[in-house]
Amino acid sequence: MKRTRLPIMLILSMVMAVFMCMNALADDVIMDGSGFFDQELLKGDLNLDGVVDMNDAVLLLQHSLFPNLYPLSYTGNVDFTGDGYVDMNDAILVLQHSLFPDIYPI
Repeated sequence: MKRTRLPIMLILSMVMAVFMCMNALADDVIMDGSGFFDQELLKGDLNLDGVVDMNDAVLLLQHSLFPNLYPLSYTGNVDFTGDGYVDMNDAILVLQHSLFPDIYPI
């Protein structure tokens, strides 16, 4: 497979995952009654389940496309690419990191 097709395949996979996981991610945030997190913040763990995985990438993609519908309770910086924007590229980096953390650090 050519190198140029890999980003397109990742984007298509993420878009498909968004449609499959729309409602599943809404209840993944773990907060105590005061609004503060019960656990230490793991960079990239947007749904606060203790791991950085595809669900975090889908949540960030949803937030980047529809921020009013999918607000984040994650208190860390979500501009993982450092380009000044929270967009699909950040979601792709989180997905890449979840698959290959040594190759794609965040």
